Amino acid sequence: MTIISPHDSSSTSSCSSSSSSSSDENSTPTKTDKQTAADEFTHRFSPDLPVAFTRLRKGKKKRRTRYLNLEKTFLLSVLICGFVTISFIEYHYFYNNNRAVNPSSLSSLLSDTIIELPGTTHKNDAWRSSKISHSRCRQKSPSRPWAQSKNLPEYLKAYLDWHVEMRCVMEQNHLQQKYLVVQCLKEFSRCGGFADRFKSLPVYVFEAYKMNRILLIQWTKPFPLEEFLIAPPFGINWTVPEWLLVPSNTHITRYTQFGNTNNYQSQVVLTTRLQNPAVAYYNSRVFREFNERIYTYSRIYHDLFFSMFNLVPPLHSMLEGRMEQLALTPGEYTSVHVRARHPDSGFYNDSKTIDKSGGLIFQGRTKDKLVASIQKALNCASILAGNNSTPIYFTSDSHHATKYALHIFMPSTSHPIVGITHAVEPLHLDEPHFFSRKPSDYYATFLDMWVLSNSQ
Repeated sequence: MTIISPHDSSSTSSCSSSSSSSSDENSTPTKTDKQTAADEFTHRFSPDLPVAFTRLRKGKKKRRTRYLNLEKTFLLSVLICGFVTISFIEYHYFYNNNRAVNPSSLSSLLSDTIIELPGTTHKNDAWRSSKISHSRCRQKSPSRPWAQSKNLPEYLKAYLDWHVEMRCVMEQNHLQQKYLVVQCLKEFSRCGGFADRFKSLPVYVFEAYKMNRILLIQWTKPFPLEEFLIAPPFGINWTVPEWLLVPSNTHITRYTQFGNTNNYQSQVVLTTRLQNPAVAYYNSRVFREFNERIYTYSRIYHDLFFSMFNLVPPLHSMLEGRMEQLALTPGEYTSVHVRARHPDSGFYNDSKTIDKSGGLIFQGRTKDKLVASIQKALNCASILAGNNSTPIYFTSDSHHATKYALHIFMPSTSHPIVGITHAVEPLHLDEPHFFSRKPSDYYATFLDMWVLSNSQ
C-alpha cells in the first residue's frame, strides 16, 4: 500500500498530468464559449433561423431580378419614346411645311450648266444602270419637246419649264417644294387600264400648275411605270425619288375636289387618282380660268403626252421592229382599235370580269355583234384614208377580233390591213393575277398604243 502525503506536490502533479494527457487523447475537441452561447441562443429563441436565412437569400435574389427587369423596361421605354418623338418631329416638319413654291424663285439659280436630276437611275439591265438621257436640263433649252409646239398654250409651256427647273434643284431644297403625286398602288382595288390611267393627264398638269406643285407619277400595279415608260430627252422627269415619303392614302379621287384645294395647303405631298371622263372637266376648267376655247383637251393631249413619256429602250426596239415588219411609216397609215372586252361594249352578256380577266368567247351572238363592229370600223378607216393605198393598222383587246380582221375580213378597198396576231388575249393593266406576271407580259399594250399614236 502506497501512502501519498498531501504535502507531496510532485506526485500529485505527476498523476494529474498523466490523467489529463490520457483524457485529451480519447475525447473530441470542445467548442469555444462563443460557439456554445450561439448554439444555446439558437436552440432556445429561434429554432427555424437557418430556414429564415434561406428565405432571406431567396428574397434578395428575387428583388435583384425584379430590379433588373425594371431597368430593362425603363431603357426600352426610353428608346420607344425617343423613336416616337423623332418620328413625330420629322412628320410635323415634312408634312406640315406651309411654305409655298414660287415658280420664278429659282430661275436666277439656273444657268446653261448641265445639272443631273436626282432619282433617274435604274437598277437592272444596261439601260437601267446608267443615267438616262433625259436627266439633263438647261434653262429654256430649245431641245425641250414642247418648245416648238403650236398645240400647247403658253401657261402649259411655262409650267413644264418650271417643272424642269424644280427637278434640277429638288434634292437640295425639297422641303421648300410641294408635290402632286398620281398613284396606282398594289393595295388599290382598281386603277383602270391604259386609258383610265392616262386620260386625266391634262387635268393633272393643269391642277399642278394652279397649285404650284411638282407633278410626279407613282405606280406599283402591275409594276412601276418606269418598267414601261421614261421621259423623253430634256422632257419632264415625273419619277418619284426614293427619299420622298409618299402617303399611301389618296387625297383626291374626284375632279370636284380640285376646286377646293385650300383644304390641302398644309399637305406637302398631295396624292390623287382619277378615272372619270376628263374632257368636259378640262375644257370647262380652262375656259373659266383663261376665257378661251382654242386649246382644247383633244388639241393639247398628243403634244403634252409626248412631252412626258417615251418607251423604255427594250420596248422602243420592239416598236422599230414592228414598224419595219409591217412597212408602216409614221403619219402615213390609218389605225383602228376595237375595244371588244369593255363592259359597256355590248358584245357579250357574260360577267364584267371578262374585261380584266379575259376569256371572251368568240361565237354565237357575241361573234356576230363583234364582226359587225369590225367591219364598220374598217370601212370607216378606209374612208378616212382616202383613195390612196396606204395601209390600215388593226388591233384589239381580243386576239379573235384581230385574227378575223387580218385573215377573214374581205375589204372593199385597196387599203391593205396589217397588224400583229397574238396567240392569247392581251393583258389588261388592272388584271387580278399581276403578282405572277413579269413586266414584259404587258409590253403588247404599250406597243399597240405607240403604233396607234404614230398613225395619221
